[in-house]
Amino acid sequence: MTLLRNSPAAAPALADSPAPEKKAAVIIAGLFFIVLLGGAAIIPLDSGAIATGTVIVSGRRQAVQHKEGGIVSRLLAQEGRRVRKGDPLLIIASTDIAASERGVTAEVLTLLAQRERLKAERDGLPTMAAPVEYAAMAPRERALAEQALREQRRIFDAKRGSISAQQDVLVQRRRQNREQVVGIDRQMISNREQRRLLEDELRGMRELEKKGFAATNRIRALERNAAALDGEYGAYQARRSEVR
Repeated sequence: MTLLRNSPAAAPALADSPAPEKKAAVIIAGLFFIVLLGGAAIIPLDSGAIATGTVIVSGRRQAVQHKEGGIVSRLLAQEGRRVRKGDPLLIIASTDIAASERGVTAEVLTLLAQRERLKAERDGLPTMAAPVEYAAMAPRERALAEQALREQRRIFDAKRGSISAQQDVLVQRRRQNREQVVGIDRQMISNREQRRLLEDELRGMRELEKKGFAATNRIRALERNAAALDGEYGAYQARRSEVR
């Protein structure tokens, strides 16, 4: 049997023997963290722990919002600038407000012009006057006022022309009716004259019939003619009432 002794030459070999194990441990730990991070990024979490917390904006910045909103035309507050209460931060474009104000102004001016048109139509005036309120309006409103006045005057002239045409038609129809009435009156006068002459003839024929000198058929024919004249006279009266 051979006995090994600890020699100074063997000591360094024993000291260097744990190095491979440390290297393997480092590699395993690195792979573990890589797998852990990769799984956290890829694998979805179906549930999580809910807890309360407080989020504070960096530098405690204060968010502001306009109560009505709109388009920002100019930004007065710059990044990092200190502001106080009441300092203007930005300017909202007044396009929507100006458009709304212009629409309301145009509606008011139109109503004023419409009022004058209705008054002129009621009073039968040949022309339509401008509203007295137009004299005190601002220069920027004059264009809207002139436009409203032109439109109402156009409507006034159109209605006046239509009424005038209707009046002409009524005048012509009235003249025709008068002419028809005159013609009917003449026919009625002629009818009564014929009826009077026929009645005189009938009276004479009846006297002759009593003496035996006139035929009864002749008298009946005259009576039929008299009845026809009376019927025509009634028709003339009805027609005259319709025409008038």
